[in-house]
Amino acid sequence: MAQRPTKVCDPYGQNGRPLGRDEATALLSTLDDGWELVGGPKTHDGMDGQGPLVSVNKEFYHPDFLSGSKFGSIVASVGHNNNHYPSICLERRLVKREKSW
Repeated sequence: MAQRPTKVCDPYGQNGRPLGRDEATALLSTLDDGWELVGGPKTHDGMDGQGPLVSVNKEFYHPDFLSGSKFGSIVASVGHNNNHYPSICLERRLVKREKSW
């Protein structure tokens, strides 16, 4: 189980406020591939993602349900210990398997 950090989690000195879109976009390049910024609700002109920044998302793939479930549990523990509560979704997706022989 993850341990609670000894310092307050505020790496950008925002006093708990979220980063702005420009700051988050600049920091996105420091993350591994696959992360994306997600905007708020659709605006009056129907443009999705143009509202205020809501979250940073990434999809993770696991070979089976149990390993995906274990990963989700670890993410939940780390989030709880740091007073961050991410949205976690575990869904089964059928994919065509290629023969390895």
